[in-house]
Amino acid sequence: MIRPEATAVLLRWRDAFIGAALIALGLYWFTKTFGLLSWVGAALTLIGALIGFAGLQRARFAKTQQGAGIVDVTEGQITYFGPDTGGVIALDDITKISLIYHQNQQLWKLEQPAQPALFIPTGATGAERLFDAFTQLDNFQIEPMLQLLARRLNTPQTIWQKDYFLDPQNYIH
Repeated sequence: MIRPEATAVLLRWRDAFIGAALIALGLYWFTKTFGLLSWVGAALTLIGALIGFAGLQRARFAKTQQGAGIVDVTEGQITYFGPDTGGVIALDDITKISLIYHQNQQLWKLEQPAQPALFIPTGATGAERLFDAFTQLDNFQIEPMLQLLARRLNTPQTIWQKDYFLDPQNYIH
């Protein structure tokens, strides 16, 4: 029987572990065999490196602290159900993503035009789904976001902002 805390850690890092296992198997096949299996081992090593890198990023994004509420991401729409507040925002409507620290917890602040901002605790149930949603945004930088998540800053930090000036829909001519 595995403790729930250990299970949570293993699940958080599972993609990184899978990537490491694929790298090990690929390197073994590449160095110990010859012919076609050697080339398959080289390819498996590269695939394992990609999966491991993505797994490391996902593990760094996931928070161990528990936050209030539930996050759902379905077909380009982010929904947050909280104990006091909640809301829905379409991924295409997001104009700015900020990370703020309020009342001893980190919150995502998702802004959209003509609507109130949506605040989502980083530790809310299902908040790890925001990783995939955020990566769909144009010019979204993952590494700076992960670095800001690791720090506890008292001032709001802008993670991403939509570039209106390059959007052709904003111009008539």
